[in-house]
Amino acid sequence: MQRIISKVAEPIEIDGQELLVTASAGISLYPQDGPDVETLLKNADAAMYRAKEKGRNNFQFYTAEMNRQVNERLRMETSLRRALDRNEFELYTSRASTSRTARWWVARRCCAGSIPTWASRCPSVSSGSPRKPV
Repeated sequence: MQRIISKVAEPIEIDGQELLVTASAGISLYPQDGPDVETLLKNADAAMYRAKEKGRNNFQFYTAEMNRQVNERLRMETSLRRALDRNEFELYTSRASTSRTARWWVARRCCAGSIPTWASRCPSVSSGSPRKPV
């Protein structure tokens, strides 16, 4: 596969214009990555996107972990859309000191109650540390 990607990366000339092309590939194998063509293509697609994330011009083999990450991202996006539709975002601010002389305001967005897995990421209002602006 590396030889194919290297060959594709070689410059080509069309109408006097030199073009550089890169390739990212996802690979899924039968039967361990899927029982049919549709599943194999879906899994190869997930692997291709992982290859692009890791820096174009490479390839990745499909792993079951890729499906888990795609599903988690889909759940998060769906939850965020629902929270936006329901006006469930609240803005909290807190002071964070980055050095002895500089102070920065940190803003955190939090979906109160609508995304249970995010509960640990939300600031505690009762602690008195983060303040909700009026």
